[in-house]
Amino acid sequence: MNTSAAAFRASRRSRTVFLIVVRASSNGIEIVFVSRIVNTDGPLTGLIADLIFGKKAAPPTGMPHPYKDLPLFPDPSKFQFFDWAVVEFPGNTDILSFPAPGVIFAFYGNSVPGIELVQAAYAKNLIGKTPGIQEFFAAPESKFEPIRIAHTDVFISYSSSDSTLAKELKDSLEALGKSVFMAEVSINLGERWEPSILESLRNCAVLIVLATVHSLGAPWLIFEAGAAWALGIPIACALDHVTQSQLPAALSSYQASKYETMAERDDFVSKVIALIDAT
Repeated sequence: MNTSAAAFRASRRSRTVFLIVVRASSNGIEIVFVSRIVNTDGPLTGLIADLIFGKKAAPPTGMPHPYKDLPLFPDPSKFQFFDWAVVEFPGNTDILSFPAPGVIFAFYGNSVPGIELVQAAYAKNLIGKTPGIQEFFAAPESKFEPIRIAHTDVFISYSSSDSTLAKELKDSLEALGKSVFMAEVSINLGERWEPSILESLRNCAVLIVLATVHSLGAPWLIFEAGAAWALGIPIACALDHVTQSQLPAALSSYQASKYETMAERDDFVSKVIALIDAT
């Protein structure tokens, strides 16, 4: 399911999720809080903020209220978030777009990277024994179909050697009122790049592949194009001194446009605008 950000805001919904807060401890790993969060929406960091103020939390029988168990909750922006498949998501991920079954791991602590901690919890079978999780899986809430929200109009896939060309393309699209994700300038200092790129890719309306002699054959280009294909995101290939026959197999079936002369670049941008507006 896909919707624009505007349409999404106009028909906003909520969902129920299952939150597991984990941290490093002297014993290696500890699950410190579990809660079934009902009728919630907004960013993942907002979910943690709700817990700080005691809103919406419905701990399973025998589990403490967050006030009692986590009296010194850290800054919500410092948490790392993972889904059931242990894929990391940035804190600004909208809960309605978070993958099924809606189990959210929130990690805080500095001694061990969050992903290692969550994997350790699986290895020790702590997750399967978490109070209330089996009941959650059996409930309709775990079958919620995530909404793919196009927060960003365009995601540009490019080689760092082509940064100037990519920035010019970004500026052209933004001058026409479109929002653009370009990793080099869109990821803030200190922000983890991998989850930011993945989340922006999941929630863009169109993927632009800037195909040049520098980017062809790069593994990340295949990954980003493959992810867009799997999500049903339109892919627009801009050919700068390469031909369509040189594109990787994953992209060769998509109609591409030359992107060399100023006239060709203007034409490509016009086509992308039309593609965004039709999505």
